[in-house]
Amino acid sequence: MSRVAQGAIAAGLGIAVAEVAYLFSYFGPTEGFMSDWKGSLPKRDEEGFLVFDQKFISESMIIDIIARTGSFIFLFEGEFHGRNELLPGIISRDAQGVLFASSRKCTHEGCLVEFRDDVVVSSKSYQKVWYCLCHDAIFNANNNGGVLAGPPPSPLQQFDIEVNEGGKKVKLIPR
Repeated sequence: MSRVAQGAIAAGLGIAVAEVAYLFSYFGPTEGFMSDWKGSLPKRDEEGFLVFDQKFISESMIIDIIARTGSFIFLFEGEFHGRNELLPGIISRDAQGVLFASSRKCTHEGCLVEFRDDVVVSSKSYQKVWYCLCHDAIFNANNNGGVLAGPPPSPLQQFDIEVNEGGKKVKLIPR
């Protein structure tokens, strides 16, 4: 193989690696725990409980993963732009330890949101919000997932968190 062909292949591989890195930049450090789940994620079942591999997720598991990674990611059945689909959800804690659960899919274009204790957008500071870095969307995390800034057309789906059986089961109740 000629040196020109080898150079072209190397350049192509370099571009491919850069593209993959760009795609993974949408997944923040919060996804580092996914290997704990062996390629799958916990899901909200028909009754609203968080389960993985047919076992209930405990409150202590959620708190442990949040302590290690900053958030707990789960999947739930929901609607996005008129289509029923499996959506990503997120549970995070604020500085006081209060848990927040929400859809993780921004209602604008579907980018992933993350919980922020503090973020500045267009010279305005917001505290304890869901933040979408794609278009600087800000959603209220403490109440109803309402849009505080940016282009999203509607609030994020929010969940109340109910802990059952002494913390052995966690139920997410849509608001």
